[in-house]
Amino acid sequence: WALVVVHTSSHPWWLPRIVHPRSAMAMPVVTGRVGLVVACAACLQHFAAGRELQTSDLVLTARTPYCRKSPEIHMLRWPDSQHEGRLVIFGGKGYEWDITGKGKGDKKDHEAELAEAELLGPKSVIRKMFERKVIKPSVTMFGDTWAFDEETKVWVRIWYDDAPTPTPRWKPSTVAVNNGSSMILFGGCRSTSIKGVMNDLWVFTTEMSYPRRGRWRKVHTENPPSPRRGHITAANRTHLIIVGGKGHEPGKGGVVRTDVWTIPLAAIGLGGDAAPGSAPKAVWTRGADFPGPPRWGATGTTLTHDVTGKQFLAMFGGRHLNKDAGFHSIAKRAYTYFHGVWLYDFEAGSWSLVEPRDGVAPQKRDHHGATSMDGHLLVFGGRVKEERSADATLNDLWSFSLMSGKWTELKPAPGGPKPSRRFMPGFTVSLFRGQMVPIVFGGESLPGSTKTTSRNDVWAFAPDESGTPTWHEVMKSDCLPTAVILEKGIPKGLRPTDFSGDRTVRTSAIELAAFGFACASLAAVSLATIGAKRMWARRQVLPESGDHLHADAEASADYRMM
Repeated sequence: WALVVVHTSSHPWWLPRIVHPRSAMAMPVVTGRVGLVVACAACLQHFAAGRELQTSDLVLTARTPYCRKSPEIHMLRWPDSQHEGRLVIFGGKGYEWDITGKGKGDKKDHEAELAEAELLGPKSVIRKMFERKVIKPSVTMFGDTWAFDEETKVWVRIWYDDAPTPTPRWKPSTVAVNNGSSMILFGGCRSTSIKGVMNDLWVFTTEMSYPRRGRWRKVHTENPPSPRRGHITAANRTHLIIVGGKGHEPGKGGVVRTDVWTIPLAAIGLGGDAAPGSAPKAVWTRGADFPGPPRWGATGTTLTHDVTGKQFLAMFGGRHLNKDAGFHSIAKRAYTYFHGVWLYDFEAGSWSLVEPRDGVAPQKRDHHGATSMDGHLLVFGGRVKEERSADATLNDLWSFSLMSGKWTELKPAPGGPKPSRRFMPGFTVSLFRGQMVPIVFGGESLPGSTKTTSRNDVWAFAPDESGTPTWHEVMKSDCLPTAVILEKGIPKGLRPTDFSGDRTVRTSAIELAAFGFACASLAAVSLATIGAKRMWARRQVLPESGDHLHADAEASADYRMM
């Protein structure tokens, strides 16, 4: 029977000490029935502490961006970076893994994936927590910012200093300006309900020491556009522009907008080297409303004419709710989808519809991705009907030429890999193998839901070794709970200034195991000392003086005092 328990570095105040008659060594033990009660209480205390450690003191930190739809995505540049730019994402709606002992969870949705995953070391602990429903997926709006290193295939979380940051949201709209050193964000929605729409304006600026630093600042303006989501945010050389979207009005619910608003970039601190006091006031000006049917889920991209250098805003796609139809109705005539290109002339402040030439045009759609490359408008994916079926989404890639007014489908090599069908993807142009190419990130596939088919994969459309255009899967989608790490929680009100992947669940597992060992040891010692008390009291100890009766009585007195 062991009488020494390694429990803590210092002797607990509530444990008595036994001093052996022949030694000055003190051993923390618990004796008798009272000791057994104390040991059981200690065991329960540490078990509860273990549960508390799992549910409150630990947090799940993503190694990569959580799976999501409607992320904002751009290529941004850091001042001290040797690279031309990095792929950066912000926000969106998806699901994260929460530590909780409540709820039914969604084990059935990921059980097959978990069975195929390699779950070793810390991952096995995550799996056990998942099976016991200690962790489960939770739909949320994100407010995080990540940068992707194409060379190392690693996502890096961008942390901010203790400064205000945008509220987590989905369906905002952003645009990169100042040669990719800044990103402007306007509006979006903090909830699934349209009632959560916002109209705040933020600017994100990259700072030194890529990739861990960036700074958000909120810009206060006068006469701003009304709160909205799913709108268009674009910029030319001098102005920021907001078009349409969906807002909320008391008594009416969701209202689709057709208004157009502009504000000088210099008025929000992005106008270059303007002399002090010469910057215009930060006041929004309303322009010519969009003349077509109200729509949402459209995209707006700034295009520059190859010859004249004139800039236009190109609006593509979207859908319109027909009269007497309800939102999210699956009736065939509930919505009208579009595939025309509307051009907004920044200088004239007027709109014009460009009819597709030769009768070739992409399929009508909404909630697709759009960007520009070499003066062309690129469109990827989207949704063609409200039904949650596989054929309701697309994964095609099209290019529109401002010079010729023609559409061209960019087809990959036959039989090669390609992204799954999806809507609300992140879509931009960024560096891949030394050249600018279209990039797809995330989105949602159908059939499914935000919590079951959102994605975080990365695809690049680029030439292969033979020069044939091909889709390259840069990073696979990983939405499993094993894609996160378990680490000590951060007190509320503090922002981490660094990210380290070294802190994993392994440390916490060792701590919990130590608690369990100490618990079992205390109980064993308690039971052992019930019999050992009497046995030691009767034991004949031969002291150095030879007076064994005096020593025996002294030992018995020691025990009686306990």
